Amino acid sequence: DAIKKRAPTDVAALLETGAPPNADFQSLLHTHAGWVWSLQSHGSLLSSGAWDCTINVSDLNHSVGAAAPKTTLKTTGSVTCHMWEGDRTIAGTFIGGVALFDTRAKTEPVFQKSQAHRHAVLGVHMENDRVILIGSDKKLQILDVRAGEFSIKKPIPN
Repeated sequence: DAIKKRAPTDVAALLETGAPPNADFQSLLHTHAGWVWSLQSHGSLLSSGAWDCTINVSDLNHSVGAAAPKTTLKTTGSVTCHMWEGDRTIAGTFIGGVALFDTRAKTEPVFQKSQAHRHAVLGVHMENDRVILIGSDKKLQILDVRAGEFSIKKPIPN
């Protein structure tokens, strides 16, 4: 009972204490209509990217009631990976696409490339206006978001 009373809602605190997630935290992962492939956290915010082509962002400090996400970002393919940087979220998809969201503006991407890779995007990393993508097609690419073009495309040796 003592653990339940002190159950942290901040993701970092949850990991540090080892306390079991509260019901609201657990229910957030059930807001998707498909498998959850990626999780990201920032303070009390938790985002989950899933097979249903969405990224749900929820605030663990507020009651989620019926597990409704705070914001739902929509992509054109199943989300395999995503990352936050400030107010921007970048997502890679199973069909090789990449989508950039400004979470202050809207739930649709502000930038999108449907065929960044021939197969699934397995990892994304964003720093300033550059995005590093790694795909199952064994290629590493660097996207210049401002120019809307890939500045580097390199095969990855076996």
